[in-house]
Amino acid sequence: MQPNRYTNEEVWRHYVVTKSIPDDVLRKPIERAWRRCDQVGASPFVMQARELRTYQARALFARENNLIEAARPYMQALSKSAGDERHAAMLGDRNAIVIDVLGDEESVHGPQRVPGPGALLAEQQAGSNGIGSPLAEGGYIELVGPEHFIEGFHLFTCQGLPLKGPDGETAGVLSTSVRRVEASHRIREILFCAARGIEAELIRRQLSSELQDLMAGAPDASLLDRLQQDIVQIQGAARLRLEKAIRLARATRQSEVSQQIEAANELIMRFQNQSRLWREIASPSAEAPNFHDLGRHVKEMSTLLATEAAVHGLDIEVRCATPVQIYADRFDLQRTLFRAFLRAFESATPKTTLPVDVVVDDGLAMGIVRFPTLPDVVVTVSQHPAALLVKGVGNFEVGAKNEHPG
Repeated sequence: MQPNRYTNEEVWRHYVVTKSIPDDVLRKPIERAWRRCDQVGASPFVMQARELRTYQARALFARENNLIEAARPYMQALSKSAGDERHAAMLGDRNAIVIDVLGDEESVHGPQRVPGPGALLAEQQAGSNGIGSPLAEGGYIELVGPEHFIEGFHLFTCQGLPLKGPDGETAGVLSTSVRRVEASHRIREILFCAARGIEAELIRRQLSSELQDLMAGAPDASLLDRLQQDIVQIQGAARLRLEKAIRLARATRQSEVSQQIEAANELIMRFQNQSRLWREIASPSAEAPNFHDLGRHVKEMSTLLATEAAVHGLDIEVRCATPVQIYADRFDLQRTLFRAFLRAFESATPKTTLPVDVVVDDGLAMGIVRFPTLPDVVVTVSQHPAALLVKGVGNFEVGAKNEHPG
């Protein structure tokens, strides 16, 4: 067979008769999915997905309640974005078991409904589909009609992508199912943004728990609370952008939808970066020393602490003419920069600009962070592993003496 000469329905029927998949006919992700299904013995004639027993499903939903709650607002947003289309927004766990579904009445409860909570949608059980295939593929996949391996799913156009948890491991999968390809294309951007939003919400929930533990009895609890609220507000702003995009999508103002989605994604990325940074500062973690761009870390810290600077009436100006490579434990470096910035805020004159210079001392082979108006606040970090990693000035230390690893 040659590419584009046959419809997907004809290719599927060819497979049913011959048990072979012609080369270069299906899109590559679909071909890979079919070959995986073929290898595990999936049947193309299974008419509906198998389901967990009731007690097994209830136990699973209880275990995954955090993911279900985190995803629910974004699934509602996805459902709204589909408008009057037959549709379902579906959430699966890391094992491709459906744990939540939202959509129109016919799609969720009608005679031709999508698989509901408790359905097993791993490829070996349900062929290529919008829940199992993204997990098996390790990324986004769209399946149009007969690209589904099982005939019973040929009514649907599905798309899905995996969700990452705060630890970077796969936490689940988000998917949509519609009847028209055009509807799938219209909500694709919103699907991606919703997935990133769910991941940010999972981070927020873990961060909130960690900060509550940290703030218990902490002398600077009010500071920690302000920092937490600052990054949560970023996430809230992203949600507002997403909701505006959905309203525009329903009004078919697609060019404006993309602008709102881009803005929401930028805010979500900012939230994720700042949440990661704050979690690393707040934890006692350490890692093997490595090479880092000192200027980038200083800029990240200034962004994280922008609201705290404003509380002190300060405007931070980071000045870094060229990249400054240093060698340090990243977590220790971040905690040291955090303390240095807070010390600078306390000592600086309110309602002024606080300059921060990131420079290199070639003679000492040191990267240096200076606050020119506050000479007692200085951080110095070695550029080489064989030397002292840090010689603290003003009681700011990043590490101790370490030899080159390994």
